[in-house]
Amino acid sequence: MTPTRRYDPVTSHEAEASIADRITLIQQDVLAYARSVHEFIDLDLAAHFTGTYGPSTVRTRRIELVRLGLIRQADWLPGVPKYRTMPPSNRRHIVWQATPTEETAP
Repeated sequence: MTPTRRYDPVTSHEAEASIADRITLIQQDVLAYARSVHEFIDLDLAAHFTGTYGPSTVRTRRIELVRLGLIRQADWLPGVPKYRTMPPSNRRHIVWQATPTEETAP
């Protein structure tokens, strides 16, 4: 699964190739998922990859992508982190999103 489509501009494919040189195939899968949804929590990520990768594997890859600046924590407002509370524990979970690229930035 790749983040670009065959009809995307050549610059998108070049950008994908430059990232692909720096990240693993699992990281590419996690990044493609992050780019396919507006935002997500680690539970969403683990559910998406059930049967393909384990939850700790995708969380670790997400952490690596955060360190690379390709995924970031979503904000409610500028500088105000976004969390989602999940039942039954009502624990807060950090909401993540793919870092905007030139193609996706508003």
